[in-house]
Amino acid sequence: MLNDLRALVKTLTKRAIRIEFVNECLSFTGEDSSMANLLLLVMREFAENLRVVKK
Repeated sequence: MLNDLRALVKTLTKRAIRIEFVNECLSFTGEDSSMANLLLLVMREFAENLRVVKK
C-alpha cells in the first residue's frame, strides 16, 4: 500500500506524463531529483499515518 503513490508516479512518468503537486511545489517528469523523491516519501508516510489515526 505504501508503494502505490510512487508506483503510480513512475508508471505515469514512463508514459511522458508530468505529475505536479501544486501545494507542495513538486513536479515529476521521470528525471526527478533525490529531494523530490524524499518529499514524495514524506507525503506518502504522512498520508498513511492519517489513515491509521482515523481508524
